[in-house]
Amino acid sequence: MKPNRRHSFASQTFFFISFLLVFCLGNDKFLISTIKKNAFEAMDVSLTDVEYKVPLQGNLTSVQASAMLIRNRTFWLKGANLSSFHLPPGIISNSFSRRVLLISYNLGHNLSNSLYTSSVESGFSLISPVVGLLAYDGGDATHSNRRELGFTLTGELIVIKIPAWENRAVSYCARFGKRGYFSLEGEELNGCCLTKGPGSFGVVAKGLIGELPAAAPPPPAADAREKRWRMWMVGLGGAGSLALVSWMAIWVGSLVARRRVREMRKEADEGQVLDVMWIGGRKIPVAGLTRTVPVL
Repeated sequence: MKPNRRHSFASQTFFFISFLLVFCLGNDKFLISTIKKNAFEAMDVSLTDVEYKVPLQGNLTSVQASAMLIRNRTFWLKGANLSSFHLPPGIISNSFSRRVLLISYNLGHNLSNSLYTSSVESGFSLISPVVGLLAYDGGDATHSNRRELGFTLTGELIVIKIPAWENRAVSYCARFGKRGYFSLEGEELNGCCLTKGPGSFGVVAKGLIGELPAAAPPPPAADAREKRWRMWMVGLGGAGSLALVSWMAIWVGSLVARRRVREMRKEADEGQVLDVMWIGGRKIPVAGLTRTVPVL
């Protein structure tokens, strides 16, 4: 078998086995590993801040995946827009990395149901494709050794635009994790969900609207930002006032001290035996006006 055919056969075998493992085990670990592997292989280190499509072969062509290599400084200052995810400025990666590789994917209808229907709590149904966001260290190591990164948000939350194929009066954002983990993240609003970091997300709802539980309120991001902003303004105002008062006190004290020194010097100069006279800003000693009477 020729080398190129051998490589093609091995690649097709890998994707076929991954596809079987995904469907038979109902676990997204192999799928995410495949997306990650192809994203690193298609990455061009000379291009940053540019979204590129992640090629997937075999039976995974229905999965839509894209990636972007972005500088950490740019990520902090401007954020990023990648497929369904809007990442605002002010995001810090938990581990230092000069560049961050962001990967997003959309599993589509069939694959989402096959992987995550069993994870959804009883009474809920998955009504949207599952989309995901991954973040890795964009250094020079091989893709198998790349560190997975988490985020710390200092500003707004990450916005996810999830395409739904079924409209319900009330629906909820859900996060899917490892080992069948499932949690509600709050009510879905206009096809958008909010999150604090990478993961897999979808929209769920109940069959009967009357049976829907009370929705968890979305995180008060705006209120929290406004509160933090007020606290910062109060702190800065107090510090600025204290600095201004201190500077004024030092300036007035300096003026008083200089004036006192000038008065002391003037008193010392005028207290000498000879009279003095100030001419043009200079001190000149002057003798008395009475002359000695000559004796014949």
